[in-house]
Amino acid sequence: MEATWVFAPQGDVDLARVDSLRDAWYAVVDEWEPEQVVVDLRDVAFMDSSGLSLLAGLAHHAREHDGFVTLRNVSPLVVHELVGTGVSDTLQVVPASDPSRP
Repeated sequence: MEATWVFAPQGDVDLARVDSLRDAWYAVVDEWEPEQVVVDLRDVAFMDSSGLSLLAGLAHHAREHDGFVTLRNVSPLVVHELVGTGVSDTLQVVPASDPSRP
């Protein structure tokens, strides 16, 4: 049976919040060792480089526990940053739906 954990941060994922998010997310991976970790970014208003670093670190940490990370509902700006920094190479990225498309 595949175990999946979903994290859905709200607001900003920036320097002020990454330590608390990292502690919580890594604790789940350490304790439960889910096969898949999903980070739903639908309600994230802003993400800085420390947030991108957090996602890359989470992907690495999950791989150490034989899991993987999928990002869902990623804004076009964040997709651009993930690709530009190479972070998108370490996890699966599912962009937010284009509201103009059915």
